[in-house]
Amino acid sequence: MFTNLILRTDLSEAVPNIVIFLVISLLIFKTILIVREASAAVIERFGKFQSIRVSGLSLIIPFILPL
Repeated sequence: MFTNLILRTDLSEAVPNIVIFLVISLLIFKTILIVREASAAVIERFGKFQSIRVSGLSLIIPFILPL
């Protein structure tokens, strides 16, 4: 019974760390853009044309530059 109380306390302390880890992971995932070979991606910022990314690995600003 005492060990269950300790585990619940540790879990409640770990929840903020888990949330922070998930948010950072989501930002990293949304930052990396992979454009497949023989294709291109059109980058827009707030609905206006920004650039064209050719095939390869690109970095974008998450949540501001939609495809």
